[in-house]
Amino acid sequence: MYHVSIKPLTRWQRFKKFAVSYTGIMTWISAVALVWAFLYKYLFVNIPARWECMPVLGEIFFAVVLSVVASTIVLIVTIYIPERQKQRKADTIVMPWLKQYVLLGETILKDIAGRSDVTHEEFKEKCTYDFKSPIYSLLLDEPYKRHPNWFSYFESIFAEQEICYSRLNPYMNMLPLEVIEDIELLLMPDELRNAISTYRNMYDIEGIGENFKKLTNLERIIWRDAVIMKGLADKYQKLA
Repeated sequence: MYHVSIKPLTRWQRFKKFAVSYTGIMTWISAVALVWAFLYKYLFVNIPARWECMPVLGEIFFAVVLSVVASTIVLIVTIYIPERQKQRKADTIVMPWLKQYVLLGETILKDIAGRSDVTHEEFKEKCTYDFKSPIYSLLLDEPYKRHPNWFSYFESIFAEQEICYSRLNPYMNMLPLEVIEDIELLLMPDELRNAISTYRNMYDIEGIGENFKKLTNLERIIWRDAVIMKGLADKYQKLA
């Protein structure tokens, strides 16, 4: 079985992720506020006030600014830093199983279309196999071993998905909601799993079996599931 490597976020991507987070926004506000506080104490107070209330309002605003800065420091020290440490621990637990999903997605694309970076149209052109034709799959540990048919192949995919889900299930609270939704979509019984079961049952029925022999009719949901699995680790890194 081949392996996948997930590129970690670059420094610029991590910076952008932090910049749009609540802590990041508060940090920018506090930085601007701190600059204003410095200018106020060493520049603005030396400028004659136009109205008598302005010095009082200035002191009140100065106190508010300092409270915002102090609150941001407390936020970073007591919440952000511990959460980041917790997230790093979560990464070591969940990333190996998310990578396994990526492996499954890329395997489907490679087994059917020859490579994992195919477009939907290219995949559709290749997704013409008969369900009972044998398949040499990259999913197998032994490269010269083969599945007897595509029904067996997809059963192996489903079994691997369930293993990944069972390993991730205790740590679902560590995953972004969007990632959880994608994982649960893969397990929905009325989608690809039900379709494969229906095609297996109808394949040999005289008169209508011809309509259930090819992967072509299921290429849309096969493609969708493969792309979902292929993108799970990257989505987790961007959203967690």
